[in-house]
Order: sequence, then C-alpha cells, then structure tokens
Amino acid sequence: MSSDHDETELPLDAAFERLHADAAAGDPRAAGELGRLLCLLPQDGSLTAWSWLAPEWPAEPWLRAALASRPDDIDSAALLAGLLTQRFETGLQVHDGDSDTALQDEATALYSRILGRDPDNATAKAGLAAIQDLLEPAGTTPVSGYGFYCATWSAHSGSAGWVSLLVATDPREFRWAFDRQLRCGLDGDDDPAVFFADTEPAITVYRSGEPTRLIRLERHLGRSAERPVEWSEFTLPSLTGDLLPVGHPAQVRLGHGSERLAFYGSSVYNDY
Repeated sequence: MSSDHDETELPLDAAFERLHADAAAGDPRAAGELGRLLCLLPQDGSLTAWSWLAPEWPAEPWLRAALASRPDDIDSAALLAGLLTQRFETGLQVHDGDSDTALQDEATALYSRILGRDPDNATAKAGLAAIQDLLEPAGTTPVSGYGFYCATWSAHSGSAGWVSLLVATDPREFRWAFDRQLRCGLDGDDDPAVFFADTEPAITVYRSGEPTRLIRLERHLGRSAERPVEWSEFTLPSLTGDLLPVGHPAQVRLGHGSERLAFYGSSVYNDY
C-alpha cells in the first residue's frame, strides 16, 4: 500500500502506535496502513494488546475511515472486501449455510468499484470469483501465481477443530504478526512451550503460487509468551517473482493435503 508513512526503521510495535496516532488524528493514509497491518493480526477478539481496538474485526473501522476520505484507495477497498467476504464465509459456517447477504453485497460492490477504476485488476476479479465459489461451490476459484508466506497452526478435539492461517509477503511484518498470533492463543494457565507445540505451527513458502518449502517449527519454538518462535535459529527464505498483491486471495495447502482459499492477512476456519 502506498503511503507517506515510512516505518521501516521503527520497531513494528512503535510504528503501529505512531500509525494509530496519525490515523486517529484524521490522516486517511495512516488509517489505510493501520488497517492493512491489523489485517495481519487476529480478527476474532483475542487481540487485546491495545485498548483502542475494536473487539472483533479490528481492521474494518480503519479501512472504512481510509475509504471515506479517499474513495479511490484501491488497496483499502480490496482489503475491506476481503474482510467482508471472510465474515460472510464465517456466517455460512456458523449458521449452517445461512449468512448476512449484506456482507456479500458490500464486498461485491467494493470489488466492482475497483474494476470500474481498473478493469484488469486481478485482485478484484479473484475476489468476485471467491464470492461466487462460496455461493455455488465448484472449485473453480483461480490459483494465484504469486509469492507469499503462509503460516498455519491448529487445534483439534475428536473430529472437530480449527485452523488459523497467516498470509503475508513482507518477512518483517510476517514474523511480527505470527508471534502476536501465537501469543493471542495462550490462556493464562497455559504452558507456552506445550501450547505452541500442540498447535503444530508451520510456515510454507509459495513462489508463483506453488509451495516450494515447508518449515515445521517444532524445533524452533520458544519457551515463553514473549518469544513464541526462535527466528534466529533458521532462515526465512526470500520471496521471488511477483508478490501477492494486498488483499488478493490465495490458494493454500493445509497439512492433511486439502486446499482452501485464504485472504491476505489472518483468518480462522473450521476444520472437520
């Protein structure tokens, strides 16, 4: 996302706080960038590190604020459409095939607005295909030809469970977000080392839309909530080729061989 805010030299938590201050003061570019970073963090209410966060889907209000001031902000529109599509899919899962069609309608309108400005926009086309596939599953959602990182971790009880995904392209942001994701899953009584190991966290590196390396993290897990992953113990490979655009859905492979569509950032899905 293009921005006048260059936070590359700041620790990400400090950059995050500065973006919030600027966004709260009415800067739409800061609001869009804050919304993008929040897409990388849990959307389910488990993120409580900052008192100003919305309880669920915390990225949404900032992306809406960015679009209210800058309707031509394509990145914020794509990210918001992706969040709305995820909310729509969550409703389908939770309510046995029934969901709030207003979410679907707004996401469709946002993708259509993007295509009105950029008729060849691949992200909007893939987003519309994803919505159609949710309504009429046919397995026809196109596979992206982009590079990205995808972290997975999960929990199961009997035949039911959940899988969490984190899709991103910037290695610094990816490490920061993954640590925060794992930290958010801890309950107060959990032994961090046991919890992290039980979730079987792993990272898959995708190039040109295909998985090229799987990094299982059981040997690289920290023993405290402050250091969920010992990043210095291994190298996160650089991505090559075209990187996944902001907000673009991507096809990812899960640990048991199945595939599913995941949007840029953080998402959680039922896994039966």
